[in-house]
Amino acid sequence: MQSVLVTAGRDCLEERCAARGYEQGFGRWSLTAADRLPREYDLTFDSERMGTQECAVAVASSWNGHG
Repeated sequence: MQSVLVTAGRDCLEERCAARGYEQGFGRWSLTAADRLPREYDLTFDSERMGTQECAVAVASSWNGHG
């Protein structure tokens, strides 16, 4: 099983959370929470620089041989 972290900058996260109707500050909270997760990630993506489809293709490609 692989661990994947998908992140973005604070302003981007706040904007996305507001668009989804989340409480103000949820984006900042999610950055703090991610920093405290006790694991290393096999893959990390910056979703401001990569689109959803591009991230999905990269994850699927990484599964090759990890069945």
